[in-house]
Amino acid sequence: MKLSIENVGKCYRGGLWALRQFTLELKPGVLGLLGPNGAGKTTLMSILATITRASEGRVLWNGADLAQEPNVLRRVLGYLPQDFGVYPNLNAQEFLEYLAAVKGLEAKIAQKRIDQLLDLVNLQDVRNRPLGGFSGGMKQRVGIAQALLNDPELLIVDEPTAGLDPEERVRFRNLLAELSGEREDLLRRVDGKVWEWVVPSADLNGVKEAYRVSSTARRSDGVHVRVLTEEPPRGAQPAAPTLEDAYLDALSLHRTRMGSGAAARAVTA
Repeated sequence: MKLSIENVGKCYRGGLWALRQFTLELKPGVLGLLGPNGAGKTTLMSILATITRASEGRVLWNGADLAQEPNVLRRVLGYLPQDFGVYPNLNAQEFLEYLAAVKGLEAKIAQKRIDQLLDLVNLQDVRNRPLGGFSGGMKQRVGIAQALLNDPELLIVDEPTAGLDPEERVRFRNLLAELSGEREDLLRRVDGKVWEWVVPSADLNGVKEAYRVSSTARRSDGVHVRVLTEEPPRGAQPAAPTLEDAYLDALSLHRTRMGSGAAARAVTA
């Protein structure tokens, strides 16, 4: 499989660009979109899922332009949007049977797949309960199941763990890990740059001004601060990097590059 995104942009009414000149080429594996609110992540995923048409650029699935041939991807696509809606009067079994029919799955294959997925998302015991009585986290698990119904070649999920309890979040992350993907390369980039440090509460604001702080925790001996820096602060201890640390580092690097680019353009102008 090959998904090519070429200079894609989306402009809404009033000339507001939610996304501009985005280019990326994807091959088998897992890719996470990281960025602050308003960066265009949901817009991009909506374009890739053929829900929204791009204002500029193009998206190619195995060489086919999705603007002209959206069905070549829709047949092999699994999609969980950020705001996932259900039919409240249907139970989980009926809802998944309906979506399996929409996706064109044969009845026997669909039934077997539904059984597997309800077990996977831990909803076997409530499969006959109307969805209107489900909690937000349970509805999200139904959403995960429907996205996997057709064993998709391309799976797009937007905030998939929103509303899930900690145990279910771990279950879903493990599922993604089993499907594909490596996180080691991302974590290696911040290896040796993450430090934990205990500081008095009065010093916290100064620490935040001087360092990139990824987390804080107030305890009886002071504030336990996690910072990203090449040179450790006095008294800080090395810490194993997490994905949150890697995200903060990548975002900080991006902002630095953008700032340098803007300064260079100002000087040349």
